[in-house]
Amino acid sequence: MATPGAIDFEKELAAKAPALEIHNSKADDPAYLVYTSGTTGYPKGVLHSQQALMGRLPAATHWFDFKTDGDDRIMHSGKFNWTYVLGTAMMDPLYHGKTVVVYEGENSPERWIQLIAAHRCNIFIGVPTIFRQILQKTHADKTSLPQLTHAMCAGEHLTDEVLENWINRFGFPIYEG
Repeated sequence: MATPGAIDFEKELAAKAPALEIHNSKADDPAYLVYTSGTTGYPKGVLHSQQALMGRLPAATHWFDFKTDGDDRIMHSGKFNWTYVLGTAMMDPLYHGKTVVVYEGENSPERWIQLIAAHRCNIFIGVPTIFRQILQKTHADKTSLPQLTHAMCAGEHLTDEVLENWINRFGFPIYEG
């Protein structure tokens, strides 16, 4: 016997049309296209298949420090025209059901700190230059960003000085890829 005023979840769900038409893709079907930097000539399009996400699993599993409760919020300071950013800022987190905060505006250390705080991001990703600028040009630390618990970088060398200063100020390392 139904509870008066209760809604039958299964009945309601069955009555709703799917939000998206689902395409039953295969592992080798195209997923996304990225372009090379053109260091050996003109930039070239590199087509990645659906299975490329599976190939990223070891890095995504071991490089990120995803919470088991699933309440991660990831922000990346890079532009989405780079494979590194596309993977670590979008594809990997979304594949794992995480929240991605995307920002394409003013690039300044102060702005990144404001955004991390405003969106309660616990994972921040960028190039070492961003981390160096945050250390040099802001007073942010563990007390001002208590939710920030994990940082990752790639694209250039992370110096020992930046790493040591970051650990001293925030209490955790920057993981370099």
